[in-house]
Amino acid sequence: MLITKLSQSKFINVLSSDRIFGILKKLNLDESKKYSTDDLIKVANEGGASHTLSGSFMKAGENIIITLTLQQPHTGKVISSMTVPCKGEAEIFPKLDEFTKEIKAGLNLSSEQIASDFDKEVGKITTSSPEAYKYYSEARKYHLKNDYREAIQLYDKAVALDPEFAMAYRGMAAAYGNLGYVSKSREYIQKAFKLSDRVSDRERYLIQGQLYYQKENTFGQAIEAFNKLLELYPDDPMGNGYLGNIYDRLEEWDKAIEKFEIRTRIQKDVLGIGNLGGLYAAKGLYDKAGQIYEDYLKNIADDARVHSYLGWNYLSQGKCDLAFSEADKAFLLDPKSMNSYYLKGDIFHLSGKFEEAEKEYLKILETGDKSDHLGARWGLAALYLTRGKFDRARDELKLVMGLADEFKEKSMKLNAEFVLAYIDLRLGKFEKALEETEDSIKGWIELEDLAVQRMALPWKGVLYLEMGQVGEAQKTAVELKDLIQKGLNKRAMRYSYWLEGMIDLKKANFRRAIESLNKAISLLPSQSNPNDEHAFFYDGLASAYYKAGNLEKAKAEYEKITALATGRTFFGDIYAKSFYILGKIAEQQRQKARAVEHYQKFLDLWKEADPGIPEIADARKRLSALK
Repeated sequence: MLITKLSQSKFINVLSSDRIFGILKKLNLDESKKYSTDDLIKVANEGGASHTLSGSFMKAGENIIITLTLQQPHTGKVISSMTVPCKGEAEIFPKLDEFTKEIKAGLNLSSEQIASDFDKEVGKITTSSPEAYKYYSEARKYHLKNDYREAIQLYDKAVALDPEFAMAYRGMAAAYGNLGYVSKSREYIQKAFKLSDRVSDRERYLIQGQLYYQKENTFGQAIEAFNKLLELYPDDPMGNGYLGNIYDRLEEWDKAIEKFEIRTRIQKDVLGIGNLGGLYAAKGLYDKAGQIYEDYLKNIADDARVHSYLGWNYLSQGKCDLAFSEADKAFLLDPKSMNSYYLKGDIFHLSGKFEEAEKEYLKILETGDKSDHLGARWGLAALYLTRGKFDRARDELKLVMGLADEFKEKSMKLNAEFVLAYIDLRLGKFEKALEETEDSIKGWIELEDLAVQRMALPWKGVLYLEMGQVGEAQKTAVELKDLIQKGLNKRAMRYSYWLEGMIDLKKANFRRAIESLNKAISLLPSQSNPNDEHAFFYDGLASAYYKAGNLEKAKAEYEKITALATGRTFFGDIYAKSFYILGKIAEQQRQKARAVEHYQKFLDLWKEADPGIPEIADARKRLSALK
């Protein structure tokens, strides 16, 4: 409560509860009941603080006695010592408002500064219910430990006691967002926004920014709100973090890194470290990302999630053995966490150990929470695509859609429907795929999600091309370009260049097609997570070279696909078929041994594929003839 109260001040820079928690955890003081002078000096040094405020409380019958000591720990000087009697919990709030003036005076604020400072009553900017505040305080502890599900249960108890507790709704929105529940996150931040007259100016800007942060078409307003927050409180970790996340989503990684460097300087926590490392990885600076994770593990805490981040960083580089070692470390530190299972599943998948990968994803279904099942189902769907098991992949995606309905998460369902359309496109079921794509796009328009609309429209254009409707594909390309230009993410022009390239390829205008597809690839981030799209983009360019008769360049592009790490996770069918086409190229170049090798690799990958796939029959026929 004191942190919340004093953090309003424009003259005092107060360490947030998040940062205090991180410092105490780093110093192994998070379970301490009392702090020695040496402890306070260590805390002050970590936080760059000139003063500390510490104390205790005790019950005396129905009364509560609060004692507080304001001091300069480095000199040992006690500036103020206060004893505050309260007649029960209900009197804590008004008493808190009284003695904060004494604290400010002890920090050398003049009477004029104290009078002009931001200083709303704590009950009005949080809750008037001590019981609700207890639940909120406990929720924040779990939130800071990244135990979002437990935090949500406690936030829910807080708002049940005080339905106008704005900051509890804000906490719930953040927790649901971190778990990937977009609809729930939006629902609760809207509730917080409606109650933002009940928070401090600092928190109001945070809520406004968090509301507008939900959609790209309101990113400008979010940036404005967070900048206003940072004008008043430049070291606010959440303001810097959210602003960094916006720049990340806009793929402006240098700006995002700048904000997360500030955030992690102020508050070294797992969430911030994970974001910062991911940004460096997106730029291809894997060594820098790895150093960030290793520094945290060495100097802050041996944390299972950070080992997982380091593992995915290795996996993005194709270093499966090192990635697996980190997955093992993560499991040993936290056997109940599903992160190590996800990571091991992806490692086995990308290293061709398909049975082992399937076992890891199934372990999540056996032992994980139902919300964890979504990730496992996605992992299985991706695995089955790599194995040519399109029907099994479709079954998993339908289960994802069922879970999404159960969780009332429309965005999750639309994502699955979008991938179903991709499968039908690959199987030549163009009419069905077009229907699924249009349904998905309609849903994303209703959710005002520009990012996924940009990803879905190229599929729609390609479907028109496959159906021989070049004019409709060109209309889609114009629609896509207009959509991208309305947004703030200029690197998203890669989708427009890609579709333009595919249209020119259909027209056999190979030079222009290759030029556009190269421009699209130049705007890709580096491989850094399982959602990477590299195989999809490379496949278009490789196909253009192949159809243009430039076998050497086609071969080089297809070999890039076969060398991908996370860039092929959800495009395993493209990865597998690349070996088939490399076999055909080798045949045309009279490289019999290489052709045999590539056809055999393709057939090994799809040895249990769905029946009736024409490439399999053709590869077997060609391989038999070569042998």
